[in-house]
Amino acid sequence: MKDKKSRWLLFLYYGGILTGAALFLYHLVHGLQGFCDQPIGPGQMPYIIAAGGTILVAYALQMLAYACLLRGLDVSIPVTEVLAHYVLSFLPRYIPGTVWGYLGRSEWLRMRCGIPYSTSALSSMLEAGIGLLTAVVVSGVSYSWYAAPALFRWITLLAAPLTCWLSWYALAMASRLPLLRRTRWLPFSPDTRINIRLGYWLLTCFLYYLLWFCYGGMLNLLLQTLTQRSVGLTQPVFAYALAWTAGFLIPLVPSGLGARETVLSSLLIQQLQLSAQSASAVSVACRIVVYVAELMWLVAGQILARITAKRTPEQ
Repeated sequence: MKDKKSRWLLFLYYGGILTGAALFLYHLVHGLQGFCDQPIGPGQMPYIIAAGGTILVAYALQMLAYACLLRGLDVSIPVTEVLAHYVLSFLPRYIPGTVWGYLGRSEWLRMRCGIPYSTSALSSMLEAGIGLLTAVVVSGVSYSWYAAPALFRWITLLAAPLTCWLSWYALAMASRLPLLRRTRWLPFSPDTRINIRLGYWLLTCFLYYLLWFCYGGMLNLLLQTLTQRSVGLTQPVFAYALAWTAGFLIPLVPSGLGARETVLSSLLIQQLQLSAQSASAVSVACRIVVYVAELMWLVAGQILARITAKRTPEQ
């Protein structure tokens, strides 16, 4: 019975990866076709390359943040393991109903690292919570820096570390509540508490703050490329973080597809007075740059996986 269940889980895991990869490539090709309608001269290519490099760094920060989160839960796996398999295991998120991505990740951690489903599910819940929390904080702080009085701007900077500490404290307190510990569907047993070390929690939040600034930098570079406008970091960080939050809160849309572009276009029109056509072009370009960076990390991860697989027998 157990072997039959394992076969089904493997079937779902690989089926989810193949389906997610197919959808990912479909969206990539479709987006590139639409993006080709915007003429880009040789002088604009450095901005495109810089935008892609910024998102490569953002993906690296996201993977390092997840490795830190696992360490905080006393799960120690090599960082190279995360770099090699994180993107591949998360490809099924392109299937409608984002939960597919988290199921794929849980299967990867169980098969290769022996991590139980309860721990991997808990890490995914915490990662999603940190992503949402930091996106909201960053969007609020960045908005205050171009729309609020100078004194209020400096006060809002305290919100970033304070919110991280309060979230950790609230999580620690909530995990001790009898009602929460008796809730069967939560990914931990009634006899355990969520114990995550504060240092790793704060480091994970800090890496996510840097991640959002990378996405804002990408958006600013694409604004320079397609609209010949440079607006700094605060407005792009606010716009992208808010658009990502909107896409995240719509669970049935795969990876926020369409929802984020709609919100981002609206914000660019409202905040930067772009035309609807220019705002749509920038929004689609953001998605394409993210897709290409993800594809590059996917290839790099498979190369890294092969290298580490060859070194393991030698060690």
